Amino acid sequence: MLTRTSPERAQAGVTLIELAVTLVVFALLIAMGAPSFVNRIRNAEVRNAANSVMAGLQKAREEAVRRNAVVYFSFVSLTDPKVMDASCALSSSAGSWVVSLDSPSSDCHGQPEGKTTGVKDSSCSGTSGSNLWCKPYIIEAHAAADGGANVSVAGKGSDNATAATRILFNGLGRAWTTAGPFARPDGGTDAGAQCIDVSSSSAETGLRQLRVEVSDSGAVRMCDRGITDTTDPRRCRAC
Repeated sequence: MLTRTSPERAQAGVTLIELAVTLVVFALLIAMGAPSFVNRIRNAEVRNAANSVMAGLQKAREEAVRRNAVVYFSFVSLTDPKVMDASCALSSSAGSWVVSLDSPSSDCHGQPEGKTTGVKDSSCSGTSGSNLWCKPYIIEAHAAADGGANVSVAGKGSDNATAATRILFNGLGRAWTTAGPFARPDGGTDAGAQCIDVSSSSAETGLRQLRVEVSDSGAVRMCDRGITDTTDPRRCRAC
């Protein structure tokens, strides 16, 4: 036997009030979760930038030992943070860095080793697109905008106050300091960066603050400036 569906049952569904309540609850959940999501992104940017600095320092040290030569790790500022070019200048507060055999100031647009013939030629300094490996003999370079656009970097000496733009590693893998027995090949007298603070430049609160430390022996480690427990191995040393 066929039965007729009552008009009331046929029209059953979500009322306008129920829909409005659902949308309000959904909006509240998004509003509560948005700050946490933004903080996770900012913290990831800080971590990526610190990892990049640490990798660059380790690369410079490894190359110094492999070549038995002095290798530079330098922080450089760029007009366009995405492009390594001749606008680069040594800076203690820039996130871009260069690993090279000579000072890269105003000369960051050369082809890195491995993308050239590998033949050293000092006469082609400043030449763009040359297949020769020219001064400053760039081994590796990293632009700050590559994963760290919202991150600030501060290179400091062992006193945690003096601004420092670079670190030199010698053929033994040691960080070059003024206390060393040999004169630096570039004639510099600064001790070099031994503490590199990495933090977010955004206004959000509660974000991670990391540091990359370089010992006189050349060892590189990352630590968390927000940890004060002296028994926690992630805690930063006095710097």
